[in-house]
Amino acid sequence: MEAVSRKHELNQQAVSNLAWAYAARRTPCANGKAVVAPDAPGEDYVADLVDALTERFIELRSEVATQGLSITAWAIATLEKDGGSHTAFYAALEQEALKRASEFNQQSISNVAWSFATAGVQAPALFSAIAESALALEEPVLPQSLHNLLWSFARQAYAHDRLFQRMIKPCIAAAAEMTSQSLVGTAWAYAALGYSAPALFQALARESRLRLPELSAQGLANLAWAFAVVDVQGPEMDLLFGDGHFAERCHLVIGKEKAYGTEGSTHMEHLRQLHQWELWRQARSQAAVAAGHTAWPPLHEKLRATCHRVFASRKGRPSHFQRQVLETALSLGLDAEEEVIIEEGYSIDIVLTPSPEGHGAPSAADQAHSLQSKVAIEVDGPSHFLYRSQRPSGSTVLKRRQLRGCGWTLIPVPFFEWSAAAPRPTTKKEQAAAQREYLAGLLARASSDGRMIDDRSGG
Repeated sequence: MEAVSRKHELNQQAVSNLAWAYAARRTPCANGKAVVAPDAPGEDYVADLVDALTERFIELRSEVATQGLSITAWAIATLEKDGGSHTAFYAALEQEALKRASEFNQQSISNVAWSFATAGVQAPALFSAIAESALALEEPVLPQSLHNLLWSFARQAYAHDRLFQRMIKPCIAAAAEMTSQSLVGTAWAYAALGYSAPALFQALARESRLRLPELSAQGLANLAWAFAVVDVQGPEMDLLFGDGHFAERCHLVIGKEKAYGTEGSTHMEHLRQLHQWELWRQARSQAAVAAGHTAWPPLHEKLRATCHRVFASRKGRPSHFQRQVLETALSLGLDAEEEVIIEEGYSIDIVLTPSPEGHGAPSAADQAHSLQSKVAIEVDGPSHFLYRSQRPSGSTVLKRRQLRGCGWTLIPVPFFEWSAAAPRPTTKKEQAAAQREYLAGLLARASSDGRMIDDRSGG
């Protein structure tokens, strides 16, 4: 408590050193949480200390050395009980980091990116500067710094094509030296941002096969989900998933040990990820058997059933946007039902069927009927895309592909297209008419193409 009571006597070096000393008692993890040492100070004391250190940092920020800046960033993010709660600190940190980004070494780049991602503080301008600094590095990036950097961009949903393309070769070269957590985290980062990178995932598959005995429940689920998203081909995938060791490890670590808890827990998310892997495995296995090859072994039956039940139990929460699309579909003479859980466990935003007594636009109902397949509308708000972009996230890519694989004609309705359909309506009536025209156009396109609409901007 002495440091707290005398905080105004602390110079910039003391702030960095104290922050580092207390943060070092907690081992930071890539998921933003920390393992607390048994003899570490209590939460109340740490909270007071963080308040004092962040306040003093703001006062001294221009005097803090560049290395001290990154150390303090890492330490505060590690110590914070409620990530990103010190908004003034992160605002000051962002201002200083932007000024000095060109001076950062790889450790500083990694620390600053990790701190903002862990705290959940959006700083797109800073991350752009960090990416440029990382691209300018001349020395090889160490495995841990490499992983932390890529994970941070993915955690914030920031795509940076040049950075992720440039880091493929370093990731391949460093795969054998990465920790198991970093190996999985790197695969997750590329998949979350929708980067397939076949050569990288082939290398990660080879190394991951050797690390299966080390992987935790989270590691197994994240790895499975990442490979399901990117859908990379090659014998390396057979090596990782084809001999049954992966399924057996999931049974031992997740199924047998029941490494899942109550609804809403992260463990439940592990089960949802494994279910999506199982859907991917089934699709791959069907293709393999048709070609005369052996199918990959499934998850153990009980675990598979649990994953399906948990995945299908997630209840959708229709947004105002979704309700607008639903009302528009109804006005086109279509029977439309929202939040439909299908056999594979997915919840579809809106399922369309032609109405025999359409009102408003019978041609739209005829077009839906002509598709002769299951027709679904996915109402994609901003969370379905990468940060401030029209690029679908890895999760969105996976859902769209798997719904198509289940036989659905899928009509995505991105929020930016819906808004652009009626950019300057003078009345609600004109807005509704423009949105009906837009949705009818999507139906017409699906009817004429006879396939999923997923090749337009954002779709």
